Amino acid sequence: PGQGVLAVRQEFEELMERASQEAEPPAAPAGAASLVERDFTVRSGSDVVLAGTLTLPAGAQSPYPAVVLISGSGPQDRDGNTPPVYVANIFRTIAHRLADVGVATLRYDERGVGESTGHHESANLHDLIGDVSAMIDYLRELPEIDHSRIGLIGHSEGAYIAPYLASRDSRFAGCILLAGASIT
Repeated sequence: PGQGVLAVRQEFEELMERASQEAEPPAAPAGAASLVERDFTVRSGSDVVLAGTLTLPAGAQSPYPAVVLISGSGPQDRDGNTPPVYVANIFRTIAHRLADVGVATLRYDERGVGESTGHHESANLHDLIGDVSAMIDYLRELPEIDHSRIGLIGHSEGAYIAPYLASRDSRFAGCILLAGASIT
């Protein structure tokens, strides 16, 4: 993409299209009845509106501890998918499982993906950090969230963003890194 080149293997696209047409709808994860989901939008900067989903535990007493799910590099939707190449709904699965144990989650479509505006390809790291900051600000406004128990979960590129933000704000209760960079 950096050089404006796109390589596509025709039979792969056809295989993905066939698979999406034949696929059975995914089964609801265990405990899915024990959660409530609300869609929302948040402004990031002056020209981007980010769309996402807030997942709250049902039946548990609020205020809830909460986490913001921060996806990896590349344009990903709120469920951690980069269609048609990778569709596993991993962030939705994580959100539902955390709701099962009483933790709220916030996940969002990256800029230019799904229901979010903007352009992912022109965003730099500071733009992406600003997007996550907008999510955190939104979460901290919600009365059903325990503001003293908000954490970050960063996957891949999100594992760069999460500790960056956590190191600058002592109010975070925790920071979890998934498949982050490392050195020996």
